[in-house]
Amino acid sequence: MKRLLVGLTVFVFLAAHAVAEQPLYPQRTAVERGKTLRTDPWIETLEREVPPLKNRPPADRLPMIMWHGVGFQPLSLQQLGVLRDRGLTQHLQLDESMIPAALALQKAGMKVILMQGRTDNWPYSLAEKPDDWSHQLDLSYQPDWFGKEDAFEWFGACPHKTDGWKVLQRQTLKTVKAFRDAGVNLDGVWMDFEGDPYPWSHLFEQLQHCKRCRAELPANIINDKEAWRDDAWQRYVRLYDQHFAKPIREVYPDCLVTNWHVVFSTQANPVRYFVREVNLPALSPQYFNATNPIAYGCDLTWQSRNTSHLEESASSVDEFYREEILQQVRTDRANREMLGKRNTGQHNDKQTGKQTGARSVPWVARYCKLDPQNRKSPMMTRGAYGSALDQLWKEEIATMQIFNTMHEGYEEYALMEVQDAVRAYDRSLE
Repeated sequence: MKRLLVGLTVFVFLAAHAVAEQPLYPQRTAVERGKTLRTDPWIETLEREVPPLKNRPPADRLPMIMWHGVGFQPLSLQQLGVLRDRGLTQHLQLDESMIPAALALQKAGMKVILMQGRTDNWPYSLAEKPDDWSHQLDLSYQPDWFGKEDAFEWFGACPHKTDGWKVLQRQTLKTVKAFRDAGVNLDGVWMDFEGDPYPWSHLFEQLQHCKRCRAELPANIINDKEAWRDDAWQRYVRLYDQHFAKPIREVYPDCLVTNWHVVFSTQANPVRYFVREVNLPALSPQYFNATNPIAYGCDLTWQSRNTSHLEESASSVDEFYREEILQQVRTDRANREMLGKRNTGQHNDKQTGKQTGARSVPWVARYCKLDPQNRKSPMMTRGAYGSALDQLWKEEIATMQIFNTMHEGYEEYALMEVQDAVRAYDRSLE
């Protein structure tokens, strides 16, 4: 009987362990719950379902922002208090109409952070005439938008035609001066501009079918996708650095300015792309004083980089995503340190007392759904994700941007992203 009991105990333990080790997969949100999360004012959801911080952040600590936020209208002191008590702030856009909301934030003693996204052929399209920037495509060429792997597709621009960028530079300078003249102090401008010339795969095919690009660009960029990709990365960072970050820094020298996926990368220690096994070329921006590593638990990353054909366990899935969440932040930090661009947030210029170098402001997410084929992909457990966020705070990041997009049918994860990030922010203050 004793032997039977021992055997039964071992069986129960192994069975429980096996169940615990099963990979976690995204669970659909109940219909009514999803409707509530989509329709209730987000500020009310945050107040109701995200506990406030237990630890008070120091005055110079930057708050976090959310992709799915609380709108752009001026908020009441009570509503702003809900955000402040959770280590969050309302992000606004680089638009003069939002100056009143920025002033309301300042009056409440909160930081003013700008963030907005765009993905198309802008700012090339700001040029006066389409012929000044758009591809001159072969008459026989017709792009096929179906079955492609990229999420966003459009007719691209000749990457070396920069008239539209000069317009962007003038518009940016005009707008930030308007904020300054109204008495607004911008603490951060963290944009998500990821259109041309960011190296989306469909843009390479268009480049090959453009008469002007074939005539005016080096042959290797036209014929070699890797050479084109490296050129596109460097051009993307350089153009935004010169025509966007520079005018902002002229007006607000200490404002932390970055854009989507801007990092420091070197030949000796390249940053790996956040989805595929692709290394970024050497990147060393001059006017961007913040970097934007991507720290996502992304389904497309799992599909493109997970080479194991064995049955996965929860722990191996957690370890895979943990490495993905940390890898860009760590590589970017090492490169900034090697290049003399490290900035911990302290006054590290002994003569002027000003901050120098660049800080890190990563995007974070446990559930990032990008796979266009919608293949079944496991996800990280919440406990492991929380530990990864704790580790990110130890990498000298300035703050986090929470990618809490409201995926249809999976709305609960938009709330979980905020809950998990706020808890980790709170632990970092202990």
